[in-house]
Amino acid sequence: MTISGWVTTSKHLGQVTGQEFTASLVSVVEHMEEVSEDFRPENFVEFDDIVTVSAKRRQNIDELKQQFRRLLDIHADMQRNVDAFVDRRWGALQRYSAEHYGQHLV
Repeated sequence: MTISGWVTTSKHLGQVTGQEFTASLVSVVEHMEEVSEDFRPENFVEFDDIVTVSAKRRQNIDELKQQFRRLLDIHADMQRNVDAFVDRRWGALQRYSAEHYGQHLV
């Protein structure tokens, strides 16, 4: 699928499943080499999940809310893990500094 094909597909998202849409995104990334370097993004958007919804028909709204909650919880846990790791490393660095240089780091 070409990039222009992906854009056309995304305009009619209601007719495309989440899996088909995900596959089209992968296709876009694969075809980036066909685009001039001046127009290539340095970073691509990464999706944790894709949920097809219809606000008009109230379809999959609850699933969307559940996915938001799940992803917010996952990302909060990841941030807590990073914070705990940084705190442990900072503490280790301060102890090392005190033992070897007789002073704590600020």
